Amino acid sequence: TLAVPNISLELKQNIDRNDNPHYMLQCSKELIQTKWHSNLHIFTDGSHVPGQVTSSAAFWVPAFSYKKCKRLSYSTSSFKAELAAIILDLTWV
Repeated sequence: TLAVPNISLELKQNIDRNDNPHYMLQCSKELIQTKWHSNLHIFTDGSHVPGQVTSSAAFWVPAFSYKKCKRLSYSTSSFKAELAAIILDLTWV
């Protein structure tokens, strides 16, 4: 069985979407290094560019300097692209 994921929403309490992007990045990095310094960090992203025929999914594992990207069907939504990135990363793990 899979372990229940540890979900943290505390970053939302410290930043707002209108904050400076550099400040948001710094807050994110500090939280990750403070709270999860001993965990394996895997970053995922999936996107669809409206009006164009491109969708993609990707993940990056900084500890191994490993990244993988995959082009998806043009009709893939942003939500499905995000899910595809998570699935792509889980197949690697």
